[in-house]
Amino acid sequence: MKSKTLRRWTIWLAVITIAEVGVFHHYNQQLTPNSQVSPVRKYSQSDFHLISNIGTTKLQHHLYALSPDHSNFAYITAKNTFLVTDTQSGKVLVNKPLSYKPDFIKWIDNSQLIVGTENPDQNGLKNIRFNTFDVNSKTFRLIHVFKQYKQNASLENVAFSPYTNDVYVLLGGSNKSLEYHFNTNNTMFPYPLSGRLVRNLMVSQTSDQLYYQDVANGQPNVWVYDFHTSASHLISRDAKLLHINNNTLTYAQLNQSGSATVLKTVSSWKNGSKTLLKLSSPIPFSQLFMYKNQVYRVGSTKMTNLKTKKTITLPDNQSIVNWQGNLYLLQASGKVYYFDPSAQTGAATANQSSGGGTRPAGSSKKSNSGNTGSSSSSGGQGGSSSGNQGGGQSSQGGSGGGSTGTSGSTGSTGSSGTSSGSGNSGGSGSSGGSITGNSIITPSK
Repeated sequence: MKSKTLRRWTIWLAVITIAEVGVFHHYNQQLTPNSQVSPVRKYSQSDFHLISNIGTTKLQHHLYALSPDHSNFAYITAKNTFLVTDTQSGKVLVNKPLSYKPDFIKWIDNSQLIVGTENPDQNGLKNIRFNTFDVNSKTFRLIHVFKQYKQNASLENVAFSPYTNDVYVLLGGSNKSLEYHFNTNNTMFPYPLSGRLVRNLMVSQTSDQLYYQDVANGQPNVWVYDFHTSASHLISRDAKLLHINNNTLTYAQLNQSGSATVLKTVSSWKNGSKTLLKLSSPIPFSQLFMYKNQVYRVGSTKMTNLKTKKTITLPDNQSIVNWQGNLYLLQASGKVYYFDPSAQTGAATANQSSGGGTRPAGSSKKSNSGNTGSSSSSGGQGGSSSGNQGGGQSSQGGSGGGSTGTSGSTGSTGSSGTSSGSGNSGGSGSSGGSITGNSIITPSK
């Protein structure tokens, strides 16, 4: 009997000892610093690559863009001079004064940009000029003039599909937006998105999916317009577009405060969304930056890879700008750098399209055949010292429309989250060029 009692006490003592060891180990882990959790290191030259030294020239807000292969950097100075520099040599490839007030610039492939300008008309309104610029031929070409728009209207974004050669244009203002489609038949026409207030758009590379972000009752929502069904399908409410890579869209699910809580991906609206990353705490959407499958939280003094938890502290006397799928470091000295995540992910080179922001542009080099040869047929540009000038492009995700016309609003959201509709948008236009043939820009005939 004593033997059994002793055995029981021995077992209980062992159990208690094991429990105490576990508890002490837990608190020891909590109190002891772990050097392998969220490692922090200082910024190094390998993180950011110098792409331009603009000296005392001041960049205009968001009037700069890095080509998809990172070989060229385009920007517009405070005196409205358009420049393109080689990021390796620093050589100035293009230096042209603009005839009209610039609106925005964006690359559609490695040798061509869309440059947006505007000029007032006689009725207190303005015309928005949508142009392309070819780096090889160093010429502008006027593609379309959006006429008679309100003063708060501007080109907000352009999405380009290198597979179908379709261009989608978003005009926006304070409380309206208008969407246009420039197709392979050289036709610019209003696009039916059911009269929604659209703030951003992205297009898949090969699957004919136009993703867009609208605002309804102050709530951002992500939709997809499917060209096969000619209808819009709801992807998610309380969400914003973040990044597109090939045919995969990444969007952020937001809480009531507008901060991101979950990142999700979708490749086909029929197959639904998948969770990419659950954030440990809400993050302001403006602090999110994505390159390929790497997600970063970017602050004014540091940036953290949300997957690896590695943190880089940023240098002083600089501005960090997340713009069109690239992360720029602008220093007071006049130097402009871009963040190269390949140094963090082990990729061989940085020469690949980011696919981020609203730029799903093709990354392959285009031949010069079929490009614009001169500015003589550029449909009313003129006026600059070079004899050919203009502009016409966009920014990503900005504010909504505001034109003298009215946008159609037929079609409504059904219980299934789909809608279709049609309608004509105000603002007449004239065409002076075309975008055709394997994303090569050609003169109008």
